[in-house]
Amino acid sequence: MNSRILKRQLGITLVELMIAVAIIGILGAIAYPAYQAHVERSNRTAASGCLYELSHFLERHYTTNMTYAGAVLPNAQCRTDTAARYTYTLTELAARTYRLSAIPQGPQSSDNCGTLTLNQAGQRGAAGGTDPTVVQQCW
Repeated sequence: MNSRILKRQLGITLVELMIAVAIIGILGAIAYPAYQAHVERSNRTAASGCLYELSHFLERHYTTNMTYAGAVLPNAQCRTDTAARYTYTLTELAARTYRLSAIPQGPQSSDNCGTLTLNQAGQRGAAGGTDPTVVQQCW
């Protein structure tokens, strides 16, 4: 018998390597966008939680002073934690009304939900409006 035929083949072929690389590429193409969507949702959840926390500060101010006027946003930990992704503003501040906004910035600015809002009545908003379907998806 020929000794070449009896030798065991060691290693992998180029075709096997290319198949493995193609499989990894396909998995990566599916997994990365799903991961990015998950990160956007978790950042949005943190921002909505921060809006609620800031509204509680404003309600305490109202309870103490019987007006929202003169209230300022506290330097809460949630604002520091999400500072790279959201900017918080207090607008429409009057004696009995306010509107809190979480404006996305940086990589979060591509989020479809856009600016999240919350007012003194607890009405939530997203993507520039208060459409219940959009708000349900974004909050």
